[in-house]
Amino acid sequence: MQCPDEIAEVLLRILNVGLLRIRKSGSEGHAEECETEADHIHNLPAILQNYSPELLEYYWNVERAGFLSTEAGRSSRSFQAEWRHLQRLMDEHGVNYHG
Repeated sequence: MQCPDEIAEVLLRILNVGLLRIRKSGSEGHAEECETEADHIHNLPAILQNYSPELLEYYWNVERAGFLSTEAGRSSRSFQAEWRHLQRLMDEHGVNYHG
């Protein structure tokens, strides 16, 4: 199934921000932060390539939640606007998620 365009746009922006954060952390020698960032975004290309509501739900409930449980996730505001936008789109598309 093709990823809805509006969801794809948000996921691409999240990927872009995540990759920029990985590049910055890597240039500063912070390998653990790179790993945390990569864990957060590494499955987003699969959602874009082979969309399913279940994959998006997994990203939201597991990967995003896992990222938020880390120091990098708790201190980051980089993704907040995109997550709010994605949450609205998930509501519109009937994707189940936990807050």
